[in-house]
Amino acid sequence: MTVQPFPPSPPTTKENNMRPQTMYYFLSAVMAVGMGTTCVAYGPFMSSLGLSYAEFSLINFVFWTVVICSELPTGALADGRSRSWSIAMAGVFFGLGAAVYFCASGLWTAMLAEVLVGVGGAFMSGAKQSWMVDSLKKQGLADEALKRATKKTFGMDKIVHGSILLVFGVFGNWLAHHVGFNFIWLPLILSGVFTWWFATYRMNGHGEPDEKISEWEALKRSFALLKCSRSLIWVAGTLIVFGLVVSFNHFWSVYFNELFGPASSSWVWLIMYPSVPIAGFLVRSRHILDGREEPGILAALLASGFGLALIPMMSDGLAFALPAVVIHEIGRGMFEPLTDSFIHHRVDSSFRATFSSLQSLVGRLGFAISPLVVWFCLRGEPSNSASVAIVWMISGGFMVVGALVLYLLRPRESLSSTSE
Repeated sequence: MTVQPFPPSPPTTKENNMRPQTMYYFLSAVMAVGMGTTCVAYGPFMSSLGLSYAEFSLINFVFWTVVICSELPTGALADGRSRSWSIAMAGVFFGLGAAVYFCASGLWTAMLAEVLVGVGGAFMSGAKQSWMVDSLKKQGLADEALKRATKKTFGMDKIVHGSILLVFGVFGNWLAHHVGFNFIWLPLILSGVFTWWFATYRMNGHGEPDEKISEWEALKRSFALLKCSRSLIWVAGTLIVFGLVVSFNHFWSVYFNELFGPASSSWVWLIMYPSVPIAGFLVRSRHILDGREEPGILAALLASGFGLALIPMMSDGLAFALPAVVIHEIGRGMFEPLTDSFIHHRVDSSFRATFSSLQSLVGRLGFAISPLVVWFCLRGEPSNSASVAIVWMISGGFMVVGALVLYLLRPRESLSSTSE
C-alpha cells in the first residue's frame, strides 16, 4: 500500500509553545485531580449505593471487559486518525462516566458508569504514551538517548501523577464524608471536559507517527510484531500476572475503615501513596536499571505480590499493616513506567498506539479474570474484612509465584535491544 508521510507539526503558534514533556505532565496532572478525588472514597461510595463486595467485583469485571474489547479499535484510531483526538475522546467518556456516577442509585447505573469510563480508558490507553514517545523522537534523539529520555519522562510522570493523587485523595475523602459521596465525581467531570479541550487545542500537531498508515495496516503490523517477539510476549505475561492487584483497588478503603475506623483511610492514603512518587523517582534515575527494565519489572511484580499477601497478616494494628502497604505500592509504582518503557522503544512509530492497545488487551486479561473469580467466590459471603483478607493473601501469593515463573521464562536475548 502507499504510505503517506504524516503532515509536519504546525509552526510555532500560541497553541504550541509548551514543550511536549510539559504538556504530557500537565495532562497527567489534570487527570490525577479527577481520579484522585475518587480513589480513596470509591469503596465507601459503592457501599453507600447498597452494593456488596461481590457486586464491587462484578462491576469491575464489566469495566475491564469493556476496556479489553475497546482496546484494538481505539488504538487503531489513535494511529490512523490522531493521538490527540484519541486523548480528547478519552476525556469525553471519562466526563460522561463521572456524570452517570454522580447520579447513580444502584448496581445498574454504577455498571453503566463503569462502561463509559472503560471506553475512556481504552481511548487513553496507548495513545497518551505513544504521543509522548513520538514527541521525544521528533526532537532528534539517538536511540540510546531516546530510551533514557523515555524512561525518565515516564518516571517523572509517575512522580507528578502520584503527588497530585496523594493530595486529592484526601480531599475526595473529606468531600465524601462532609458534602456527599456522589460529589467525589464532580472533579472528574471537570477533568474530562478540560482534557478534551487541552488535547484538541494544545496537544494537536505533536506526537503523531512518522508515517500515516491505515487502521487495518496498523493492526496487521502489531499482530506480526507480537507474534515474532519473545520479549514482548514475555512482558505481556507480566501484565497478566500484575492484574491480580485489582482486588486491592476495590477493597483497601473499606478494609481499613472496618478495622481501624472511618478516618483511617485518609491516614493510610497519606502514608502509602508517597511510595508512588518515590517509585517514579527510582525509575527516572539514570543510574538505576538504565536500559534494562527486565530486572525492575520482576522486582516490582514480586514486591506488589509480597506486600499484598502480607497486609492481612500484619493487620493487628495500623502501624504493622502500613509497611506491607508501602511495599505493595512501591512495586505498583515502578511496574507501569518500566513496562511502558520496555514496550515503547521496541515498537515502530507508525503503529505504536495500536500495538500498545494490543499489548494492553492481552495484559489486562488478568484485570478482568481476577474480579470475575472474586465475584464468583464471594457470592453469599459476608462483606467484611475477613473476606478481603483471604482474597488478598491468595492474590498476592499467586503474584509471587507468577514472578518466579516469569524469571525462569525470561527471554535470553539482550532485553535492551530494539531488534527482536
